[in-house]
Amino acid sequence: KRSTIALAFVVCTGAVAAAPEPGDLDLTWGRNGITRTPLEQRKQRDVVVHAVTVGRGRVLVGGLAGHPDAPRPFLARYTSQGAFDRGFGTSGLLRNRAAGRVGSALPNGKILMVGNALRRLTRTGRPDATFGVRGTVRLRLGRCRYYAVHRLVRQPDGKLVLDVLSCQAVRDFNDNRYTLMRVHANGRIDRTFGKNGVTTARVGVRSGLTWTSELARQSDGKLVLAGRAWPSANRAAFAMVRFLPDGRLDHSFGARGVVVTPLPNEPYVEGLFIQPDGKLLLAGCSASGSEAPSETLILRYLQDGSLDRSWGSGGIRSYGDLGVASRGSECPDFAMTPRRQLLVLGSRLWRLRPDGSIDSSFGR
Repeated sequence: KRSTIALAFVVCTGAVAAAPEPGDLDLTWGRNGITRTPLEQRKQRDVVVHAVTVGRGRVLVGGLAGHPDAPRPFLARYTSQGAFDRGFGTSGLLRNRAAGRVGSALPNGKILMVGNALRRLTRTGRPDATFGVRGTVRLRLGRCRYYAVHRLVRQPDGKLVLDVLSCQAVRDFNDNRYTLMRVHANGRIDRTFGKNGVTTARVGVRSGLTWTSELARQSDGKLVLAGRAWPSANRAAFAMVRFLPDGRLDHSFGARGVVVTPLPNEPYVEGLFIQPDGKLLLAGCSASGSEAPSETLILRYLQDGSLDRSWGSGGIRSYGDLGVASRGSECPDFAMTPRRQLLVLGSRLWRLRPDGSIDSSFGR
């Protein structure tokens, strides 16, 4: 049997009578709204997928597929109709080390990839020779190597802010620092940011790795990094840190730049969104064990980092168990539409109203 990625497109806004309703499959995509891509011939397989839209309605999909002990990275690009884009990679697919997690699709069509290094590909999927060494930048300061593990944001001036792990964190697997690095558009470290290009904040106590998973840039240039932390050795929490545009901690946010919200069970952060009024939405779940159902949660914070008491119960809205988007995940996935409507993908797709309640007019 093969590992297969399946993509489905839905209509998120209705237009006129007789048009598809919001939540219906977009039947112009692939075959009846779904396109499938076989990847592996192995019986044991695992697929981790993330997707971003690029110019002209095309979709870029990346992840890992194959045996769980040795998965291979892949990167695929599809046309606006859901077919392989033959002008990318080998007939639309890349299966080499340049593939993997998509960091950002640039306005010029080039692609930034994150992982154990920062990579840039041309619009056809080849390593960009004008970036670093043959398209790759190893993030080093002195003798320490940094790993761009999850997210990046691109500033209006073209500089890139990366969510990174340091060599000490990877070596010791015991670190409570949230860390950002900023690089110029050509991949060189921006030494004017933080301390020689890196800024950190200690969050909670050391209890394994303090994972960060979401990064967002506010309209005023401030940077919000979110993940989980341990206020004490046996209690986990959602956490956020806000930095000023130059990398200093923003002391007007929470306790000297840090916000920690303890939860009764293991937390997983899967989404961070900034509303037009500056309020912050932190989305994820709380799980009590691998076999137990998870509780989907969305928290809303005011601009100063305090919980918005008008949202849910004391700033926390619980949705119970909404399922997961893919095998191996602990939580649903979350996304924000251009109209600032929050989508939740678990065992099905939900759309939320501005007050956080489920929009029953979405889907059938």
